[in-house]
Amino acid sequence: TNNQYSLTYSDAAGNYSLAVNDGQWGVELESSDLVRLGYLRLSNSGQSDGIPVAVNGSSVVTNLLLPKATALIYGSLRDSGNNPVPGVEIYGNSSGPYSTKVLTDSGGNYSLGVLAGMWNVNPSSESGLLVNGTNVTVAAGQAVQVNFMAAAVTARLMGVVRNDLGEPL
Repeated sequence: TNNQYSLTYSDAAGNYSLAVNDGQWGVELESSDLVRLGYLRLSNSGQSDGIPVAVNGSSVVTNLLLPKATALIYGSLRDSGNNPVPGVEIYGNSSGPYSTKVLTDSGGNYSLGVLAGMWNVNPSSESGLLVNGTNVTVAAGQAVQVNFMAAAVTARLMGVVRNDLGEPL
């Protein structure tokens, strides 16, 4: 909430230390690094500002316990001509505090390591594609295939965003 940023890496033992000032902070972990190691990230109920930590005049210990994936959701993303769509983020959000994301490969394929339970799986809306996400329930040790088909874009919505004084934003 203070418009400041601090970056660090964990060491081989998982220890980290961030230099911060007093205030409210959000601790975030880089998702792509966790995915390569088979772990899920804490999602703070889908909020993008990280795990909230209040700092007031002293050091604060915030240990982050991350689970290893026990199930798999995999599939492909194809366009309306059945062509693979590479380089699109596929998000997985659990009904609990965990999330994950990966990029589709050159063949439009993806795989998400997840925990047992219900997951909402969505291709990124920033891709410019029209794709509906879906809910998937998986059990530990199970692999579930979920393929996505992007609809053809046939029109555009356009306009101007203005404030209540009519000034462009």
